[in-house]
Amino acid sequence: MKLLVGAYSQITNAEPMPVYERALEAVCKPLLTHLHAHEDAIMQLSLSIPLLDWLDVNHSSVNLLISDLAKNGKLELLTGSFNQSILSLLSPKDRSNQIEMTTTYLRKRFGQRSKTLFSYGQVFNPLYINTANLCFIDSIIISTSDETGLQQFDEPFIMQEMGKSVSIIPMDGTISDLIASFAKKAISFGNLIERIRNYLESKPPFVMAMINLDHLLQAGVTAQQTIQLFDLFFGYETSSIEEAYLHNDPPKKGYLQAG
Repeated sequence: MKLLVGAYSQITNAEPMPVYERALEAVCKPLLTHLHAHEDAIMQLSLSIPLLDWLDVNHSSVNLLISDLAKNGKLELLTGSFNQSILSLLSPKDRSNQIEMTTTYLRKRFGQRSKTLFSYGQVFNPLYINTANLCFIDSIIISTSDETGLQQFDEPFIMQEMGKSVSIIPMDGTISDLIASFAKKAISFGNLIERIRNYLESKPPFVMAMINLDHLLQAGVTAQQTIQLFDLFFGYETSSIEEAYLHNDPPKKGYLQAG
């Protein structure tokens, strides 16, 4: 089983201060500290610019920890839209500028140039492929579930558009759905852990587990529960984005429609 573990948050400027404080204490600090304690663990991370700015001003030690993890190759930072805009609604130039602003921000503060775009909320357009090439992006992490919830791709593939190509890393729909159910309080935390453990023990060939930290906060997760959840993933060998492909054969080709 090839396992990649990521986390993301899209907290905006409009959120009140207690939301930032809770995000720090319940998910960000315990997750990053736990990652630091696991010598062989590798993780992907996408945090909104407002959250990173707030951490820089109020809790600079957390940003220093992110920088240390990134420089040691334990944390891969994902780029995206700087102002949390929907990229497909912007002009090609503005679309590129949004990504480059985020990439530059991450490079200056954490010493790592991101080569992977995280497409939040499944908002995608094939035009992103050209934009990714202009911004020196090698891969895109996105859900490939269709309107019915069926996951179209279950392993990474190469997508080509107008002579340009990029790697598409599909998020695991099963784990995302379980996290969403936990956020809606449809399942308990104990049931979430049990079902994720059973799923991982079934050894699916490829898993890109992108954990929505905002969903965890919505469910009222505690710091200890955050550690327990990610400890479940870190118990397996986690891979970097460069190691995402399952074997040494030429990678499969596919095409993801706009949506």
